[in-house]
Amino acid sequence: MIGACLTCLPRSYDLIPEEQAAFDDLHDGGCAVEDTALRALLLSQLEKVSTHIRRRCEAERWTGLRFGDVTGYEVVPDPQESGIKVFLTSDRVNLYDTTAHVILPATKSRACSLMEIMSRGPQKPVWFVSHWWGEPVQDFVTCLREHAKDRGLGSWKGMQSAIEQLDQSDPHFLQQDLVPSQRACHWVCAYANNQHALDGAVTKDPAATSFHRAMCLAEGTVSVVDVGGVCFTRVWCCFEVYISLMDLASHRDYRYDIYTAFQNPFGAAAALVDGLSVRDSRGGALRGHGYK
Repeated sequence: MIGACLTCLPRSYDLIPEEQAAFDDLHDGGCAVEDTALRALLLSQLEKVSTHIRRRCEAERWTGLRFGDVTGYEVVPDPQESGIKVFLTSDRVNLYDTTAHVILPATKSRACSLMEIMSRGPQKPVWFVSHWWGEPVQDFVTCLREHAKDRGLGSWKGMQSAIEQLDQSDPHFLQQDLVPSQRACHWVCAYANNQHALDGAVTKDPAATSFHRAMCLAEGTVSVVDVGGVCFTRVWCCFEVYISLMDLASHRDYRYDIYTAFQNPFGAAAALVDGLSVRDSRGGALRGHGYK
């Protein structure tokens, strides 16, 4: 979904070299990708953004705007025309905050997308991600990490493919770390779109948008659902779900999965998966015949 509320974000600023160095951990060669639909990010790159936020947020006393309930936040004594200014913690930083504190300043010198400073060339999406910008980034990445495990998008311990190595006799495989592969590649609007020039991101014909083109390139859509289910009240999210289920899935083998951050015995997210996941097909015996 497009981050249309950029007026709510602090203005980007000119960076001195010391400030620019704060983003060195996100740079990896850099590239220019003309087709926005080919600006997907690998799960390993999304993990870099997550780590970057944890490194800087509390140390730099990031602030952001919140609307409504601010329970659990430390309020900044700085009255705003709209919203309440609060100090942020890394576990509650959302994409609006990330755009202000990471994406805009990190890409200011090139005025490009974040993907284009983190990658070395085009990256075709395997999964399109539908979500609300208010979802905490850490929860968002957690959901995609669990999704990659469920779909077998990598290798366990870097040895064999996840599909090959899931051993039903090993009761601990569900807790093993996944080394994501190139197939753990997700199109996320905030990182794919040029946040300095959003005018071209939306067209009169929704089918001509980078969103729709990315969905057509992908093998499926995964909805990351926030704790309040706000994503399903957003018109762009509803459009993405509609296209996934009523258009793409009716013409080809297109999958639609739903994930939400929720700690449970089998992982850090709860999911509704379209068809059998790797965990279902190879790990069902661990949970008993009733699960199957």
